[in-house]
Amino acid sequence: MNEFIYKNDSVNSLLKTILSQIQETESKYDCIIGIGRGGLIPAVMIGYKLDLKVYNLGISSYKGKTQTSSFTVYQDFHFDDLSKGSKVLIVDDICDSGNTINFIKQKVRRATSIIHDGVECDYAALLTREKTQDLVDFTGAVIEGDEWVVFGWDK
Repeated sequence: MNEFIYKNDSVNSLLKTILSQIQETESKYDCIIGIGRGGLIPAVMIGYKLDLKVYNLGISSYKGKTQTSSFTVYQDFHFDDLSKGSKVLIVDDICDSGNTINFIKQKVRRATSIIHDGVECDYAALLTREKTQDLVDFTGAVIEGDEWVVFGWDK
């Protein structure tokens, strides 16, 4: 499988694009949730720019470069602990197959059905594939092909 490496300058450009999209919508958030591992670094970087607390939802469906059919939640985030009407930005490094984002959306729906007025979530990813770009609200870039994406912090 071919790899495409995104170095820090490229990541900074992707983050600027996402921040610009957020500013255009005038969205205001109560917190950010980074999807561990890959989404934590961009979530923290966005958190600094927006002056927001960042939490972690540690989840994985990969073993190395191979996607599995199940998810392992190794650090949970309880959406029902949020205040009624909270607005949350959920950040990942890449929306590849869309399975992780869909898993999280189901988790949010289950939790927020418990909370009156629910929790509103927007989703951001540094990169999305063409087939998954509609799953996120903000993206740094849409990529074609199926190459394995490597960010500077992955090496």
